[in-house]
Amino acid sequence: MNLKIITMETPQTEIPPISHYLGTTGNRFKAPLDILTDQEKVDQLAYAIENAKKAYAFRMSEMGLSSQEILTRIARKTWFTEISPEDVLQGAANRKFWALEDKEAKEAEARKTAENRLQVRSEWTAEKFLKVIALHYVTVSGAFKPLAFQDRYFKAVAYLLAEDPRFETELGFSFKKGLLVTGDGGIGKTETLKGLRNNPIRPIQLISILEICDVVKEHGSCPLLIDRLTVIDDVATEPVPVKHYGTEINWFKEFIEKMYLSGIGWNNLIITTNADGNAFQKLYTHRVRSRMREMFNVISMKGEDQRK
Repeated sequence: MNLKIITMETPQTEIPPISHYLGTTGNRFKAPLDILTDQEKVDQLAYAIENAKKAYAFRMSEMGLSSQEILTRIARKTWFTEISPEDVLQGAANRKFWALEDKEAKEAEARKTAENRLQVRSEWTAEKFLKVIALHYVTVSGAFKPLAFQDRYFKAVAYLLAEDPRFETELGFSFKKGLLVTGDGGIGKTETLKGLRNNPIRPIQLISILEICDVVKEHGSCPLLIDRLTVIDDVATEPVPVKHYGTEINWFKEFIEKMYLSGIGWNNLIITTNADGNAFQKLYTHRVRSRMREMFNVISMKGEDQRK
């Protein structure tokens, strides 16, 4: 098979049959040349010739030759004696071999990671999350005595983290929404989430609204990356507005409005608060209160302070 390489700058150059260049040189690793398709072999030889021509043209230009003289000299040369086709093809075969090896290794690692993830997910059921909640309370307070008003909250958190369908079928919630947890202080809203913070399914980022407002006060803003399950704790306990060198900023109001308009990331948010809807409306406007109804599944707990 006779193949031709055509360039914009130079006349056509005849290429001997590919089979002429199937030998290997040197003692280093040599991938089999048949790993390359015929078209890849043609392309590699053409690329090597073009680079050799460009290098030659540059050298001649540095010597002061005119463009026409350079083109004439290029047309007269036998370029296959300049590029060592055997080495060109062997180098291309080696690169493709290692690229395929690397791709196969990455695919194997991805499969292993996926299998491990499935294994972990199968182990971390909602029931396991409920056991972890119980163990956390035993660790921090010496006992776990769940009260009736806490039961729905514990289930909601466990079902949410385990992606258990009972989150929707039993509790009537939506996985597309976040979770708004309201109730008096000391009834376990935050403590429950602390105990689950480092779970392997959906690790939790927990940040206080007061910490956010400290950043806002100092810097004028506090961008919050919602790339994983994020708890904004104690909302409505912060000063509203926060002042940054005279500029008044209602951070939570602006944050909710941006999240609402984006339409994404709602299900990565958990809000805890002691305030009711009327307090939210007073602090953040009726519009924000209305939008939060659309963005969040709501759990309201009423009970006595359990802190000792």
